[in-house]
Amino acid sequence: MLDRVTRTVNLASFLSERDFRENPDLALYRLSGAVSVSEVRPLIKSYDARPYMPGSSLKGAIRTALLDTALLAQKEPPDWRKLGDRDKYAAQELERDVAGRGERPAQAPNYDIFRTIRIGDSAPGERAWLSLSNIAVWPAGERGIPIDVETIDAGSVFTSTLSIDEYLFSRHAAQLNFAPRRPLIDGMAESCRADAEARIAHERAFFAERGVAALTSFYDGLSARLGELPPNAWLMQIGWGAGWSSKTIARTLRRHNKVADVVRRYRLDRGKGRGGAFPATRHLVVDQRNTPLEPLGWVEVRMEGSR
Repeated sequence: MLDRVTRTVNLASFLSERDFRENPDLALYRLSGAVSVSEVRPLIKSYDARPYMPGSSLKGAIRTALLDTALLAQKEPPDWRKLGDRDKYAAQELERDVAGRGERPAQAPNYDIFRTIRIGDSAPGERAWLSLSNIAVWPAGERGIPIDVETIDAGSVFTSTLSIDEYLFSRHAAQLNFAPRRPLIDGMAESCRADAEARIAHERAFFAERGVAALTSFYDGLSARLGELPPNAWLMQIGWGAGWSSKTIARTLRRHNKVADVVRRYRLDRGKGRGGAFPATRHLVVDQRNTPLEPLGWVEVRMEGSR
């Protein structure tokens, strides 16, 4: 037996389904849900397989919302000539117009006002919060391959820390010139709520136009929930499956009718040039008949505690 173990490539190939059925203690945790494919896309977890919320995911979404808000508030349209050659860094110069850049390109990270926001990883949750969800690209078209992913059950609550580095706004760090832009940071909740409101309306319209009642109803409920939240709270779509619009300045691009230009320039539709709404598909949770049920990644964020 020892020789068999040492010659095995990995433990998963050594153990069979029967081994797990007869020895349930071999499994660190189990997922509710039905498998549709042979491989499961795992969720990020702690060393002991407990789910947590990465601070970087939340901060990235907040940064995008604040950038969009600042660009929309400008009296003049953005200078679209500043868009970069690579899609991954396309809006970098537009971001630096808002966030700060320093005298030299290498100084940009130091002069970025968003470094004043610090968000830690959440405390780990419970393994019992994990489920198996069947995901499909909708409408399927040429990419209808199903995906099984680990998801966190609705209603699960994570606790993290969000702090503002006050030193960077003090006279001791005056060379950074952050103080005049403090309203952008202080308006975080308001900006994120406005971003959520616009995103919810856009997604609802997308599914209403296509007659998907379940998703239209989902976003009606989400809109109502957003309206009931206190001033220190907002909704936000984050993580895998949230889509292109959650990771770029989508509101600004739509306001100035630049989405089609950006799609064409960076071949975001893989050069197909079909036109129409972009993105044209969504990753959705589906049932065993491939019927769309709900989107991924929506969370409620509440800021509590002392300033």
